[in-house]
Amino acid sequence: MGIGPFFKRRVLDSIAIITSLLVTLICLLLVFKAPLVYWFGNHIPIQKTVVGIGFVIDLSAALLATLASLLTLCVFIYCWHYFEAAGNLFHALVLIFLGGMLGFCFTSDLFNLFVFFELMSISAYALTGYKNESRSSLQGSLNFVVTNSLGGILILLGIGFTYSQTGALNFAQVGNLYIHQSMNGSMVASFILITSGFLIKAAIVPFHFWLADAHTVAPTPISVLFSGIMAQLGLYGLARIYWTMFAKPSFPLEHQFLILFFTIGALTILVGSMMCFMERSLKRMLAFSTISNSGVMLIGLSSLTPIGLQGLIYYIFAHGLLKAILFMCVGILLHHFGSVDELELWRKGKAIPLIGVLFFIATIGLCGFPVWGVFTAKNLIELSLPSFEKEMFIFLILFETLLTGGALIRASGRIFIGFGKHQTIHTPVKNITQQQETEHTKKATPITMLIPITILMVTLLVLNTFTQFNVLLNEAAQEFQNQRWYSSVVFNQPPPPLYDKPLMHTSSNYLIELIGVFGAVLVGLLALFGHRCSQWLKNIVTILIIPPSMKLKSLQSGLINDYVSWIILSITLISFLCSCHYEAILINHYFYHSLHLNH
Repeated sequence: MGIGPFFKRRVLDSIAIITSLLVTLICLLLVFKAPLVYWFGNHIPIQKTVVGIGFVIDLSAALLATLASLLTLCVFIYCWHYFEAAGNLFHALVLIFLGGMLGFCFTSDLFNLFVFFELMSISAYALTGYKNESRSSLQGSLNFVVTNSLGGILILLGIGFTYSQTGALNFAQVGNLYIHQSMNGSMVASFILITSGFLIKAAIVPFHFWLADAHTVAPTPISVLFSGIMAQLGLYGLARIYWTMFAKPSFPLEHQFLILFFTIGALTILVGSMMCFMERSLKRMLAFSTISNSGVMLIGLSSLTPIGLQGLIYYIFAHGLLKAILFMCVGILLHHFGSVDELELWRKGKAIPLIGVLFFIATIGLCGFPVWGVFTAKNLIELSLPSFEKEMFIFLILFETLLTGGALIRASGRIFIGFGKHQTIHTPVKNITQQQETEHTKKATPITMLIPITILMVTLLVLNTFTQFNVLLNEAAQEFQNQRWYSSVVFNQPPPPLYDKPLMHTSSNYLIELIGVFGAVLVGLLALFGHRCSQWLKNIVTILIIPPSMKLKSLQSGLINDYVSWIILSITLISFLCSCHYEAILINHYFYHSLHLNH
């Protein structure tokens, strides 16, 4: 009787791995075949009027779909021995989740964008609470459900405003109709609502509260998908909507949204970095690192240039692969020792030195060490910004590297080397889950847990050494931000030529990133050996750093009422600022036309 369930589980594992492998290969093939357009039921457009539902697969969509498929493949391999009693629901839910992500990347229809958004979200809700029945786990899942459902409602309302204005749902058709319309309140309201919904999915401050709670209770392999690709798809959706529909000369709020995105991105970096450094739960530490990195990506989007978008796509790839490696290392720690508490794991990691080496390599890669792709991505984003924003961005990435990198260096030094003094744990810290995710703790790390880490490491090295990948990303960015190009592909017309060439990094960027990496190591060591520092340094930390940090941490209350209140307050503030500027534009136009008539 015992052979039956075991055999059934291995069959399910094999089917899931083969399916995700085939999907990954197909998506990789689409990268070389793009652009492609497929109309379901062969309902092709008639005289630039879309009458059916279609998939438009350009380079950026194919690349992100390949990343999502690769991470899903690695998750299935990783889980071969991870859930020994997972049942058949786990495989089905992850494949549905993958299907939602692929549809989200490929669709060219507003309503179907919402449908795939919800399909992705619903499967993610179920996966978050998988095998978790404690009260804290259910609370974390509930926070995820409510906040992301609210994001979906906002997107649907924005789509409703767009449809009432244009009578169309296809991105290209809506964009063509908006070109011939002057800006109006419905257009602004639509953009604000859709933007807010995607910022929630991307975990951008102050819409970020759900991500850390979801990571705390979700199985560690699922966190690979949440931080590796799901949150970043929120930024992809925002960029896709902007460049296909709203990027036009008659949309005068472009500069204001650029400033808004840069400001929110900077705030996200600051908050995420500080919260990351204050955490001792490895899963929450990595979750806040993801939030901070999402801020960097949003700044890349805020440049509204092909180079900035190229940096954004590169960052999504490099960050997704590195963060997946880190979460898989945390899963191995949980497998061996049944804990993700940095303090409780003191010196225990010395029993698995290989995992410590992998964790450290991924950490310095995430800090921006030149061997890995994060360095190139940050450099591209920096090159895309105006002079003042560029100086601010350099400060922000140094701040982010010092704190998030310092936190991960501190954790790796304490866990895998035994640095710092041992601290007696009298009471467990709130939001640190101790639930064992594997059935039996084993001395040896299963080979199936190491294979996906190896795949991800090799992929990173190949992408960083393959110079043609940077050229490919530049082409993808140009296609993505060119509204005329997208419209031409949809309506089967000759696309306009592309012109930009990829920009490469300079020696000054190497210096900045190396300062950040070594600074992160120094910050991590200071955190480990702070008890040996001089008294004046301890006083500075006690007076200037700890009080605001604790106040910031108190905002992550875990109460859904607080999270929803922050979302509503933020949307209200954004709407108020945009409305004021919109009214100012209308008043200026009124006086201009009045003076013109008088003359």
